[in-house]
Amino acid sequence: MEHQAPLPFSPRLKGPPPFRPSGSQQDARNALARHTERFARASGGLTTVLLIGPQGAGKTRLVDELEPSSSDVTCDALDASEVDPLSLFGLINSAAAERRTLVIEARSPLSRWYPGQLDVPADLHSRLLAAPVVDIDRPSEDDIKSVLSADLKSHGQRLSEADLSFVTGNLPRDLATPRQFCQAFDLVDQRLNRREQLQWALNQVHVAPMKPF
Repeated sequence: MEHQAPLPFSPRLKGPPPFRPSGSQQDARNALARHTERFARASGGLTTVLLIGPQGAGKTRLVDELEPSSSDVTCDALDASEVDPLSLFGLINSAAAERRTLVIEARSPLSRWYPGQLDVPADLHSRLLAAPVVDIDRPSEDDIKSVLSADLKSHGQRLSEADLSFVTGNLPRDLATPRQFCQAFDLVDQRLNRREQLQWALNQVHVAPMKPF
């Protein structure tokens, strides 16, 4: 899986961006909570859930924000791309033995995992197939706009409605990009006019505006 390189500057604001769950995130969070609570009540069996969605859908942040109603419930997240099949098999078994919910994040459906690999334990696919699947969709333009508005406010910045719509329409539907835009906008040359400022900040997140003002 490819990851965008970090931008070559530090944000003005430290700490995570405000969490504004999209509709898809909210549905996925509810489903994860249901599975987590069910595992907590069960006496045995697997405690693994697959969270499937595209890059930028907010999978990791969603798990970080998950708050089970029971204080006895623990929930760990794992990116399937960062662990080999044999290690994944061991982690699934460990989570089941310790009664921990293990949320395995991935961008592609299970059917596309490990194509042609020879080191896949025989029982791994059967265990993964037995795990509930929670799907999360790519955020909508409205979701990106909501996150961008919150991020701008936390950075002490604001845009007119027209400018906000313009920037939103030219950002990828990736929940990380509003914060990247705000980091760039903090450093924009104030001698530029507003259109040039927005263009420059968008360029810093490798986005070329296509829509007119």
